[in-house]
Amino acid sequence: DTSSSTTQDLPRISLPVRTKMQLSGIALVLLIGGCNTATAFIEINSTSEFDSFEYVDPELKQVSDWDITERPSINSISGEGGDKGASIYYVDGRSGRPTVVHPYAESILPGNGLGNRLLWTVGTSHDEGHGPITDHRILSEAAVEGCKQWITDHQDGLGVNVEELFAPGMVRTSTHADGDIQLSLKRTFQGIEVVGSRVAVTIVAGNIVTVAVEQWGDIAMDFDVTPTITAEDALNVLSTHTGHALMAGEETCDSEVQILTLANDDTPMESSTSLRGTNFEPLEVIHGYKHKLTWRVCPKFDGQGDAQSFEGYVDARNNKIFEFKNTIDLFEAEGGVFPLSNDGKAGGVEQAKWPMSYMWVGSATADVGGNFDVTGTASLRGKHVKLNDRCGDASLSSSSDGINWGTSVGTDCAIGRVNGQQVGGRGNTHASRTTYYHTTHIADIASKHLPNEVWLKRQLTANVNINNTCNAFWNGYSINFYASGGGCANLGEISGVVAHEWGHGMDAKGVAEGISKPSGEGIADLYAALYDGTSCIGRGGLSNICNLKGDRCKFSLGCDGV
Repeated sequence: DTSSSTTQDLPRISLPVRTKMQLSGIALVLLIGGCNTATAFIEINSTSEFDSFEYVDPELKQVSDWDITERPSINSISGEGGDKGASIYYVDGRSGRPTVVHPYAESILPGNGLGNRLLWTVGTSHDEGHGPITDHRILSEAAVEGCKQWITDHQDGLGVNVEELFAPGMVRTSTHADGDIQLSLKRTFQGIEVVGSRVAVTIVAGNIVTVAVEQWGDIAMDFDVTPTITAEDALNVLSTHTGHALMAGEETCDSEVQILTLANDDTPMESSTSLRGTNFEPLEVIHGYKHKLTWRVCPKFDGQGDAQSFEGYVDARNNKIFEFKNTIDLFEAEGGVFPLSNDGKAGGVEQAKWPMSYMWVGSATADVGGNFDVTGTASLRGKHVKLNDRCGDASLSSSSDGINWGTSVGTDCAIGRVNGQQVGGRGNTHASRTTYYHTTHIADIASKHLPNEVWLKRQLTANVNINNTCNAFWNGYSINFYASGGGCANLGEISGVVAHEWGHGMDAKGVAEGISKPSGEGIADLYAALYDGTSCIGRGGLSNICNLKGDRCKFSLGCDGV
């Protein structure tokens, strides 16, 4: 992702003479899945006492339960070029605003989209035609500028205020390999982020094809953005809530004031101005949204576990807790490179000499086949991932045969061997090699589809053989895997678990972060299933004794995955 709020040295776009289109000239449809950002919940099976303190206020939870109402009106639309189709729309039953807009032949960048007649001119009067610009920074900046103008032209119909969009740090863009561009525009009010409220835009072949408006309700201009309690007060509220002392100075995020979007089920209100500039009737009565000024704080408590990182939202005026949760995405499990699993079945037997793609060797980086052309020393670190192994460090110098990390007998801290001799140090384990291979491979695949995704250009940290059992998690910046025990395999030795936790990172750092909130488990499972090509995710992760919340059907179907 890249974030941008201003544009510098944008390419000039030659625009044909055109008539400004009102929203009445736009097709409105419901994009299923594109606007519902929080649907799936999981039941965390944990023994931590902190889990009992997690809380979501009903008014905050209900914001996820969208009331989408169809307005079955079809109208002929006449604009530049004649009859342009019909307008079919759905509205958010809370706000009365459109949920999703599919513009008809609305071009904002040069491309081959329907009716697109825009041309690039870069720095001079020379016409570059429809040919693509390959610099993703220029494309992203031009897309931001074009979207800003388009939303400005249609803000009355959308029911949004463009002045509350495009603030510094609140714009994310992602340019795909095929030139498609996605933008996520977070809302701010008087410089403060409005949590849950944004506009998302998709551009294909130079045309805007989707504009989604999420949880946008009116905020009174006299809304007071001055907190009456301090961040320290908010932290102390959560300390009292849990009954645990704070570890002062060890907060895991910067405390900041934010505006929460809540469901307003108290007082129905007339929808008289939500759909200005449109040609359809607004809903007669809606409940709408309401907003609360809060402190977002991330306390660390005495006695909390490694797989816990807490976040809380506390009313900045009266100390009310709106949300308190563990933000780490736990992988639920109650139970030389392993291709799929370590279970000894097909795909579950260690395969020797699989390539360690993009590994750093001395001053060089191996290619995708593991080839390099210099002598030097390597650790299990490379372009995409850096391994930290609780069992120890890994280091191996190249020889005339290259670098061979070998294979291991056993699990957890079993060291790799070549011709019966241990090599590479205590950190050369099944989990380190397997996690390195699969993290590198899935990141490489993703990079081919999203070549300009900033997160994919960064090295991810993976921690393996953690001294605990039956879990793995993403904590916002690293992926983490427990050793074997308690009826569970070493989860760093199973490709589906590695891909799942990497998927949490891709979900969190992608352009539309957190698309399957609150847990993110659904999208992480999709990444794992697509990577492994199987619906049995994390095969071999559990023991033969089914103890998955009393559900024995998975094992009866031959799946002992997590």
